[in-house]
Amino acid sequence: MTRYLTARIIVTLVGIVIWGYGQHYEQAQVRVGGMLVLGVALAMRFAPKRWFDEEEA
Repeated sequence: MTRYLTARIIVTLVGIVIWGYGQHYEQAQVRVGGMLVLGVALAMRFAPKRWFDEEEA
């Protein structure tokens, strides 16, 4: 698993936690923040692979 994939998974999990917190406590601004973080995770999916070339040992 590459560092890039690990970062995407972490960003996704953070977004889910933030969104879930906002949902549970009925805070719309926190929910929107969680959705924005999830949007960043989605945008990371479409980043060019050449940006993240990692040399395998």
